[in-house]
Amino acid sequence: MLPTRLAAAEKTSVSVNGLLLPFTQAVFSFARFCRPLAFHNDDPTYELSTVGSAMGIRVMGVNVLISSRHQLGKGAMARDPSDVVVIIQDGSQTLSLTGNEVVTVTVDEAGQRRTEDVFMLRFDDHRAGRDLRPYFCRLDHAQLKDPSEIPAGSKVLAFVAIGYPSAHQHYGYGWDEEAMAVVPGEIRSLWVRVYLDAAEPLGMDKPGLVGFDIDQAQIKAIGDLDGLSGSPVLMVYQEPNLQAHMAVAGMVLWASSLGRANVLPASRLRGAVDRLVHERRTA
Repeated sequence: MLPTRLAAAEKTSVSVNGLLLPFTQAVFSFARFCRPLAFHNDDPTYELSTVGSAMGIRVMGVNVLISSRHQLGKGAMARDPSDVVVIIQDGSQTLSLTGNEVVTVTVDEAGQRRTEDVFMLRFDDHRAGRDLRPYFCRLDHAQLKDPSEIPAGSKVLAFVAIGYPSAHQHYGYGWDEEAMAVVPGEIRSLWVRVYLDAAEPLGMDKPGLVGFDIDQAQIKAIGDLDGLSGSPVLMVYQEPNLQAHMAVAGMVLWASSLGRANVLPASRLRGAVDRLVHERRTA
């Protein structure tokens, strides 16, 4: 990320959940709705395991957790989507909640149903007396926006991904010498922000995805980028009148220590969300 562009982005203010915030603070605010992708396990010692990243958004009254489907695994090792949980902090309690509905089919621009590397969990507004709506970021579906869709004359100031790389997980398990067994503990997942640079397509890019560059200084600081899949990519852009906006430009589906990331464009993600929202509102 060029220092001048990053400095310009950090001096702007954008809206998150209806609040006008400085860009840096806005990223931290949006990070509240980005969560580690977690699985519930039957093993009481390792009750939860985490494998990547996800984002929770609320569009037209529907709560959706979105992530990449390949994180569920393949073949005999594949996990059932019903095992996925969202972890929330409710006062002094840490809760893991399963979704009310799993959606793994998306829609392309032509309206064709096809399988993508995306899955979504829908959550009801209330569960066991708890209001879940505050745990999902309110977005207009128009805030899922490709760079090509911003107003003419606007300029992109920054792209930043928010996710939970595996290298930033800390395990609090212990060992009982007398019982010769693992003592149940906890997993702490820390989020990171990764600045991306728009780039020309390369042969290593996967079909249908948009390539971005990641500078080596960030890779060195973060470590292994495994687990960044499912991370939303935020885009800050400025209109000719100098008004700044923040949108979700897509979702990371692949990232490499070679300094490359592939992103599912927002237009395709928006099609999937729109279909889900429409079907639930007309049911």
